[in-house]
Order: sequence, then structure tokens, then C-alpha cells
Amino acid sequence: MKANSSMTKLFGNIIKITCFAVGIASLSTTSAMAQVNFQSTATFSGTIQLPKNNPNFNQNITQVPTDNTGAYYRTVNGKNVFVYRSKYFKSSGSGSKETYYANFKGIPVTSYSGTLSSPAFAGGCVKLHEYQGQQPSITVQGIVQDEFTVIAYYVGTVKDPKTGLHTGVFELNGYGPRYSDQDGGESPTVFDFKSDIPGAPTVQSLTVHNVPINNLSITTAPSNISRSCTSL
Repeated sequence: MKANSSMTKLFGNIIKITCFAVGIASLSTTSAMAQVNFQSTATFSGTIQLPKNNPNFNQNITQVPTDNTGAYYRTVNGKNVFVYRSKYFKSSGSGSKETYYANFKGIPVTSYSGTLSSPAFAGGCVKLHEYQGQQPSITVQGIVQDEFTVIAYYVGTVKDPKTGLHTGVFELNGYGPRYSDQDGGESPTVFDFKSDIPGAPTVQSLTVHNVPINNLSITTAPSNISRSCTSL
């Protein structure tokens, strides 16, 4: 993965949503008539960084198999492609049953400028929200662990393939490919943040483009989530 590479064009008729601008300050006060809950896909582009209030690992561990030098290889089109070598690898078992692995902790991340695009978005914006009561005006929060997960809020109209258009405030929860997926593209991984234990994250931020979010849940947001698309 390369950080800070040039932006590529988003596909099809997907609406690109950014939330810095003047844009939509607020929408109609009429809430969605029914509880919305459906699945879609999305892409994420932008810079993710360690949270200011907790720039550290989370407590969950991803165990990655390695060879006897600490190297991890991903299978791509039937071939083993080198991905990462950990100097903190360990062994388990002995003789012909000896295996090698490295433990990685997940990385909480936030984004001030990241954008989500989805075929389910039919007009609106990904709203700014606050991270853990301490970091305001972010667009997306997430975790880089076995896969890249995202949480965000969308104000506007969404299109459920089964029930049609709905207008309101919606919570977005999604995740992309696993670190081992050959089709992961630029999807962030624990390798990018060098979070193998007992090391500390030496990478503070990462810029990615069109990262696939293959599973995006769109649900009606809690009533305490405001309709504003502007800064908190």
C-alpha cells in the first residue's frame, strides 16, 4: 500500500459525499417513517490517523501466521506474495509440528477529511461527529484490525433496494476485506501501522483511496444524533 497516492475516480453513479463545506446545513425535520435496516457497499477515501486522546493500541489481538523468519505472505492468484516481516515472531510446538506467528494489536483510527461513497446514498452528507467525547468534527472513526471497520453518520436520503427511499439520519457500520484477502487493494491493515507486539505504532497516519467497504449496514440512527451536517 502506498500512502498519499493520487486520488482515482470513484466508480459508476455513486455520489461522493464530503462534509466540510457549507453544503447541506440541515434537512427537513420530518423523520423517516419506518426503522431502516439494510445492507449495501461503499468505498472510503482519505487520511486516517491515531486518535489524539488515545494514540495507542486497543486490547484485541490478531494472530498472523508467519514462516520461520517472521515473514507473512498473502496468496494472490495462487502465488505467495511477501507482505510483512515481524521481528517479534514466536513459535509454537516442536519438530514437524512447529509453527510460527506474530501477534498484532488493533489500531483505533479517526478521520477529519475521509469520505464515504455508496450506491445507497441518494442525496445528503456524511455528518461530522465527536469521537469519545474528546475529538470533535471527525467524519469517520474505525479500527484497523483483522479488517478495516468504519462507523459514521449520514444525513439525507438513502435507497433501500427493497423498500425504496428513506429520508432521515442514519448510522453507518461497515467493514472491508481481511488482511489476508488478495482483493484487499489499499485497505488498511495492521502491517501498515506496524502494530506487532511488543512494538509501538510508529505510523501516525495513512492516506488511502477507494478502499472497499464490502459490508455496510445502514440503520436509523438513535434519536439523539442531530440532523446537522456542519461542525459540532
